[in-house]
Amino acid sequence: MKITSSTLTSADVIRLIEYARDAELCRNLDLFRQLLSAFWENIEEEPNLKAFAPPFRAELLRLCGVFLNQLGRARGLADYQIRAKDILTQALEIFEIEDSRDKAAETKSSPGKLLLVRRRYPRIR
Repeated sequence: MKITSSTLTSADVIRLIEYARDAELCRNLDLFRQLLSAFWENIEEEPNLKAFAPPFRAELLRLCGVFLNQLGRARGLADYQIRAKDILTQALEIFEIEDSRDKAAETKSSPGKLLLVRRRYPRIR
């Protein structure tokens, strides 16, 4: 079942985000993927979340980026980690526009963003 903003209430999106965050924290890639597939069927394509309100879109992008990073690390797929960084950057930009400082800071500290920092500045640990 594909979810769009027209088929979800705000409460549905919040619940989906909460479940996905739990899967993220537990590093349960199977559950994480299952939850994200509700709105992002093909992970080889960029998630299209333009119909969602900016705060929801940013958090869903953040979750997609974290998932790709975790999957890339688990399977040794560097291109997934690069894509994760790009998606996390999109989320960060929306959080900053929305003046959501806590979420922007959380996104900046996501593993995909840290990977980029470590590659550019190898002395940072």
